[in-house]
Amino acid sequence: MITELITTSYLTTTVLTCIVGYLVVQLLRRKRYKLPPGPKGWPIIGSYLTLTSGKYELRDLLNMWAKEYGDLYMFSMFGSRFVILNSYDLVHEAFQSPDFNDRAPILPCNKALNRSNTARIRPFLDQSACEHAVRALVSSRIDYANSLLCGTSALNVKRLQRAQNRAAKLVFRAKKYDHVTPFLQQLHWLPVEKRITYKILTITYKCLNNSAPNYLTKLLPNEGHLWKEQRSFVTQYLRNVKQHNSNFEDLVAAEAAKLIKNFASQEGTFFNPITDIDVTVSNVITGILTGKTYDYNDEEFVELTKRAQQVFEWMGPGSFFYHVPVLAYMPMEINKMGDAAAKGMFDFLEKILKRHRQAYNPEDEPKDLIEAFLHEEANKKAQVRVEPRIFFKFVSKYFFVERILYSCRQLNLLFKLRINVDVGSFTHQCLKQVVWDLMLGGIDSVSTSLSWYFLFMAQYPDVQAKVQAELDKVIGRDRLPSLSDRQNLPFTESTSVECYRFCRLINVQIPHRTRCDVKLGGYDIPKGTNVGTNASWLSSSPSLWENSEEFVPDRFIDKETGLYNSKLEAGLVEFGVGRRVCPGEQLARTELFVIFTHILHRFTLRLPEGTPITRDGINGLTHHPKPYKITAAPRR
Repeated sequence: MITELITTSYLTTTVLTCIVGYLVVQLLRRKRYKLPPGPKGWPIIGSYLTLTSGKYELRDLLNMWAKEYGDLYMFSMFGSRFVILNSYDLVHEAFQSPDFNDRAPILPCNKALNRSNTARIRPFLDQSACEHAVRALVSSRIDYANSLLCGTSALNVKRLQRAQNRAAKLVFRAKKYDHVTPFLQQLHWLPVEKRITYKILTITYKCLNNSAPNYLTKLLPNEGHLWKEQRSFVTQYLRNVKQHNSNFEDLVAAEAAKLIKNFASQEGTFFNPITDIDVTVSNVITGILTGKTYDYNDEEFVELTKRAQQVFEWMGPGSFFYHVPVLAYMPMEINKMGDAAAKGMFDFLEKILKRHRQAYNPEDEPKDLIEAFLHEEANKKAQVRVEPRIFFKFVSKYFFVERILYSCRQLNLLFKLRINVDVGSFTHQCLKQVVWDLMLGGIDSVSTSLSWYFLFMAQYPDVQAKVQAELDKVIGRDRLPSLSDRQNLPFTESTSVECYRFCRLINVQIPHRTRCDVKLGGYDIPKGTNVGTNASWLSSSPSLWENSEEFVPDRFIDKETGLYNSKLEAGLVEFGVGRRVCPGEQLARTELFVIFTHILHRFTLRLPEGTPITRDGINGLTHHPKPYKITAAPRR
């Protein structure tokens, strides 16, 4: 009885001490920083209960806070801070600065990709680092030999290593010998500086080969030249495809023609167009990435749509939670869903990439993005020049040690380190991430936008008729619209942008993360804060848009010139701002224009009689319209 009372008292004291300590830290932090205003939240859990109560839709809650706190506000969950920007000027100011351009990790994706075990300390692997590795390797052998001569027993070395392993197990939940090898056990007598250098480089080698333990995942941020290199590659590839390859628009037009055929096959009956739209958009992006388009019933395509849908269903409800480390590892249903969805999608992509690697011929011109990536990877590997002299330069003074102790295995390891440096970000894991980003980003946003566009055209027949009249005047009835007609179709362009604004496609864009303490809007934003754009507010706020709850395409037409005013569209930031602006922006714009105009050129869309006008939707990765039915009447 007494023991139980003591135990209970001890636990209570511990809990209260933790809470008081947390509050003291928060108070001290408040004194140090001038933080943005925001909901108070509870100790430790912050605003978690408010966000998960179900009382408010996420967009409604964030917009309610925007009305209360102004252009930016902050809330927290389990120690992770989130700043939400509700002003275009602040969005532009923040994301033009490199201090805001780290990306908040999507933790289930990192787990599925094993991403956090790669590329985090790779920037250290330059020639100088390899030279340090050689110094450490040779010195360790000498120092270890000296320690044995001094009479230190191997048993004592093992005991010290055992204690280190147990500490790692307690602190990091590491498995036994997770972070050491028999060789590293010998480094106990290495001078501290060289010991640290060698361990870092050995761990780096493991990271590059996906064999490092999970507790090493937070060593370094995932920002730097690797991201820049991949972004440059993707942007340049898409630009080249668009500017120098007529197949770009032809591919979109070919898929639009299939959609026209499917609409026509309904023969005036009411049908749900969403699935057909999804297939059309998916085929465009897979054609660019993999060089392959699919029939509707193709088994691989069915699997792709299934895997993608699982990811979309997961990423909607977890929009903030998958950036919070504490929540990402709690046994919640959304985490199980996220792990399964991410793993399923990456497993599917692995099959596609494996097939491409098997069929790839470096002498052929790349036919799609994956082949272009493999081509770049092969070129970089061909340029690698490993010169063994840089290794022997530092062992010559220990000639007798070199002969006796230097093995081919250690040299091979160092060669591999050097090769991985030269290849840079052109690795299999990076390729998988690139395809993931472009495929999922390219499918969901465009297909959902078009689903809303066609619904609004059916809901607002007067607007639809005005778009069709402009198409007939500029294009005529003998051909279909093309990108070259775009500048001559101001009302059509304005209607497309108003459809985007009106549907409020995205709640909050994927957050950036601050890489250091910064100031914004007169407030301090601490390092490591997640910073997101409230896209829903920017597209619907009465303070930004006159008659914001009304569908008014003319709002984007310049009253003096009668031309489309692109400056007003910039306030929607639909493709982001700054260095992380969506690299597929031009691809998405091409798809939206071609498919939207081709359908309206050929059909008049109508809803069943008596269908109410609504914008109610389903929140996922994007804001989807609820299933609806239209009829597509051919135009003569």
